[in-house]
Amino acid sequence: MTLVALRGGSGGDEALRSAQDVEDFEQEIVDQHALAMSAAGLSDQHVASSRSIVVEFARSLTVPLWAASCQDADRFLAEQRRRGLSVSTRAGKAGVLARFYEFVIGRYQGQIHRLTGVVVEQPVDEFNRQSGASLGKVRVPPSEVEVDELFAGWRTSVGQARKYLPAARDYFAASLWRRLGLRINETVSTTG
Repeated sequence: MTLVALRGGSGGDEALRSAQDVEDFEQEIVDQHALAMSAAGLSDQHVASSRSIVVEFARSLTVPLWAASCQDADRFLAEQRRRGLSVSTRAGKAGVLARFYEFVIGRYQGQIHRLTGVVVEQPVDEFNRQSGASLGKVRVPPSEVEVDELFAGWRTSVGQARKYLPAARDYFAASLWRRLGLRINETVSTTG
């Protein structure tokens, strides 16, 4: 992979005069996205995988990446389904593309508009992005009565546990999380 020199962002941008200019600028954006992911500490494998998904999407387009529409994303994701890819794989690809377009909009919107007149839109929206029920992960939280029953049963089992101290510790921690409304990750990050 090679990186191309960045164009100036101060308004001195030259128009994209040829198909090669468009291709070079498109490549620059993809490379800068990969560089940003790397700078954020993502693994080389994740960066390479994300980059390949963006390139796959770009190859499915008849317009430059910055001109992609929701209909283009619909076609791409429908094709992924026709190819027999799992729901989670399609959702992963949609997520990668959504993050790529957040990057493009955040960092390149002004420059793209100056160079092409195009206002970049997010092609992966709530209508074509696999999530929630379509991933088979509908999560209905337990009722308060069910939670109370769980903790009541747990509390009585602590005294009968083979290893009392770990059982008491686990019950105490879970009870504390429940009462304070903390998530486990929040607790870990504050104690580490």
